[in-house]
Amino acid sequence: LFTLTFIFIAIIFTHIYSAWFTLILASIYVLWHHYNWKAKIISWWQNDRKRLVGYSAAGIFVLLIGSSVFYYAERDKIEKQVFLTRISFKAIAEKPLTGYGPEAFPHAYGTTQESYFEEGTWSENEGDMAESPQHPGNEYIHGAIEWGIPILLCALVFVGLAVRQGNKYGRYSASAGVIAILSFSFFSSPMQIPASVISNVFLLAACIMGRQRIWLAGLAIIIGLSGIHWWRLDDYYLCREWGRHQRLYHVAAYDAASKGYKQLYNEMKHKPAFTYEYAHCLYETKDYDTSLSVLEESCKIACNPMVYNLIGKNYQRKGQFKEAETWYKKSANLVPGMMYPYYHLAKLYDEPDFRQPDKCK
Repeated sequence: LFTLTFIFIAIIFTHIYSAWFTLILASIYVLWHHYNWKAKIISWWQNDRKRLVGYSAAGIFVLLIGSSVFYYAERDKIEKQVFLTRISFKAIAEKPLTGYGPEAFPHAYGTTQESYFEEGTWSENEGDMAESPQHPGNEYIHGAIEWGIPILLCALVFVGLAVRQGNKYGRYSASAGVIAILSFSFFSSPMQIPASVISNVFLLAACIMGRQRIWLAGLAIIIGLSGIHWWRLDDYYLCREWGRHQRLYHVAAYDAASKGYKQLYNEMKHKPAFTYEYAHCLYETKDYDTSLSVLEESCKIACNPMVYNLIGKNYQRKGQFKEAETWYKKSANLVPGMMYPYYHLAKLYDEPDFRQPDKCK
C-alpha cells in the first residue's frame, strides 16, 4: 500500500493519461482472472440479466465520460499524434515488408513529411501541427517503419503466445505486466528505454518459463548477451568528454571546440545533437566541405529542419545559391510552421549575385 500510494501520486501529478489507461486495463485483467468475472457474467446472463445490463450500461457510461475528458484535456496532443500517424502510415506504405532499417525512423518520417507538404494540398492547421520527431510516440508504428510489418507481426505473435502461456500457468501478474507495456506502447516508445526492455524480458520469461534448468540457463544467456550489448553501447565517458568541448561551443570558441569534436566524431556520429554542433563549428570556422559531409551523415539519423538550414547556409557561403535555395525550401517543407527557413530565403534572395526582389518581398 505504501508503494502504491507513491505510484498513484506520481501518476496524478504528472497528468499522464495514457498511464491511467494502462493501469486500469492491466488491473481489469488481473481482477478478471482473480475473481473469475467470466463465470459471474455467465451466471448473471442466465439468472439476472437486469443486473448485467445495468453494470454494462454503467461501464459504457464511465468509458464515454472518461474518453471525453481525455480528449478535451489532450485535444492538441491527440490531433498532433493523429497527423504524425498519418504521415507514418505513408512512410510504411513505401516499404511495408522490409522497413527502412534500425534507427531509420527520423530520416524515413522526415522525407515522407517533406514530400507531403511539398505537394501543397495541406491545410494551415496541419502546417501548425507538423514537428520533427525522433520517435513516433507509438512503438508499433516505430517497429513497422524500421523493421517492416512481417517482423512486427512475428514479435506480436510471440508476445501473445507468452501471455497465453502465462494465463495457462496462472501467472496473471506477469501477464498483466506484459499487457501494460503493450498498451502503453500505443502512446509512447517504451522499448527505446533499456529499463523497459529489461522489464519486458523478465515479464515474458515469467510468463513462459518453467523451473527446469534449461529455462534458467536460457534466461541467463539472454541477460548476459543483453548486458554485453548495452555495455558496448555505453558512451557515458564519451558524453562527458563531449560536455567538456560543448562548453567551448556555447561560448563561441568554435576553432577549439571543433578540434575536440573531431576526436570524438567516429564514436559519437550516431547522436544528432553532436553531429549538428560539430557541423556548426566547422561552418563557423569556414570549413564548409567538411561541415556538409558531417551534415549529410546527420540527415540519415535526424529529422531536424535546423540541419537543412545549416546545409543551406554552407552552400550560401560557398556561393552555390541554387543548392542553398533547395535546402532552405526542404526545411520549409519539413516544418511549414517554422519561420527560420523563410528568413534565410529572404536573405538569400537579397544576395548581390542572386538577387530576386519579388521572391525576397
